[in-house]
Order: sequence, then structure tokens, then C-alpha cells
Amino acid sequence: MPKTIRELANELKVSKQTIQYRYQRLPTKNRQKDRQGTNMISLTAERIIRDKVAKPLVANNQQ
Repeated sequence: MPKTIRELANELKVSKQTIQYRYQRLPTKNRQKDRQGTNMISLTAERIIRDKVAKPLVANNQQ
């Protein structure tokens, strides 16, 4: 089920701006909006964003 930027940000414990930044850099085919125009994050887009957000966190914790 698609999620909003806020829902994913809360789940990953990062800011909405972080998710928005990553979302805007996704290929257009991975971005979608609902009928009200709200950005919705598909499962594919969520996997891509999670991967991008998680890597810096792991790198910072290993230092």
C-alpha cells in the first residue's frame, strides 16, 4: 500500500524534507500522486528511498 512522505519519514525517523529530497530525485515512473494531488510513495519507490536513507546512517555509525 502506498505511503505518504510523512508516514515514511516517521517510520524511518528522518525529516519529511529528507524523504521529499529523495522522492524528487526518483525517476518519473516511480512517482505518483493520489486524486487530491498528494505525493504517494509506491513499494518500489519506498525500497529505493529506504536504501538511500539507510546507507548514510550505517556509514556514520561505523566511524
